[in-house]
Amino acid sequence: MFGEYVAAADRIPEGIRRLKGEKEIYLYGNGIYAKEMLDILDSFRIKVEGVLVSREFVSKAEDFYGNRVYIGEEFLENNRKEIAVVAGFHVLGHRELTNRLTADKYVKTVYVLNGCQIFWSNGFRFVDSKVYLVDNYYAGLLKRNLNIHYFKENYTLFL
Repeated sequence: MFGEYVAAADRIPEGIRRLKGEKEIYLYGNGIYAKEMLDILDSFRIKVEGVLVSREFVSKAEDFYGNRVYIGEEFLENNRKEIAVVAGFHVLGHRELTNRLTADKYVKTVYVLNGCQIFWSNGFRFVDSKVYLVDNYYAGLLKRNLNIHYFKENYTLFL
């Protein structure tokens, strides 16, 4: 499915184009959701420099699907270059981490690849505009069965 999506260049979200232009990209997280985000990045041929993992979730593994793992807190404390972070964690469930990342002066942008889930969570506010919501039409909207028929039947939900 992603192969067809990548082939349709006019359908690649602006956020993916922007992410592809970043020089230093790190995935934050090492759970199932992080693996899903890594798969999306791989499908767009976006490589990460490494994987950041909060100290409490670090395992003995030195890599995450072939990518070097860093203890997130230590990495960010010692980092002195601008980086982009792809959230490999549920940003709504880990607001403290999201706020910490957006407050870090060397974290240029935090990309949330399944961005439309944020819109459906009433009252959520990010610390600032460093968070960039990206959604992939096929994996995002179709996976959630949101199509023109759904919109027509439920248009009042969007008002």
